[in-house]
Order: sequence, then structure tokens, then C-alpha cells
Amino acid sequence: MMMFFSNFPFSWVRHFLITLALNIIIVLLAIFVPDIKTIFGVVGSSTSTCLIFVFPGLFYLKLSREDFLSWKKLAAFAFLIFGILIGTFTFALIVFNWINNK
Repeated sequence: MMMFFSNFPFSWVRHFLITLALNIIIVLLAIFVPDIKTIFGVVGSSTSTCLIFVFPGLFYLKLSREDFLSWKKLAAFAFLIFGILIGTFTFALIVFNWINNK
């Protein structure tokens, strides 16, 4: 969580509230989601596309000192957009499949 609250000093209240919120979400998912493969699908669709497509493009755009209109940066940006589209598409397919199986 230091990534989001790096400008603020450590707070036990914030730590407790974030931990409580995460535990509530996990318990609600365990109660209301009938099958674990749905959870694996959602986690897989988001993390795999981020690891394979989105993060490499973002890292290259952030770390490269080239012009934005260079071919390498444009390719990294296209890779990033492609990853976002694929991630959105796979997530939509999982939700669509989840709704239709009920």
C-alpha cells in the first residue's frame, strides 16, 4: 500500500481499515461466488494480460528517453493498448459466461 500512500506517514488506522476491507471482500467472494474457477478466471484475465502486455509497454514508455513518436515508443504504446483491449475482452467473456451459467 506504500505505492498509494507514499506521501503520508504510516497510520495504524489506515492499515486496519484496508485490512478489514480486504477481508470483507474475500469473505463476500467466498460466500457468493459458487465456483472457484470464476475467481481464477478473473484473476488470470487481469494479471496475465498485465504481466505479458501492459506492464512491459508501460515500463518501456516510462524508462525510455526517446521521442514519443519514435517507432519503438509507438510500438510499446500499441502493445499497451492491445493488452488493455485483450484484458477487457477476456474479463467481459468471463462475466458473460458467469451470467449465462446461472
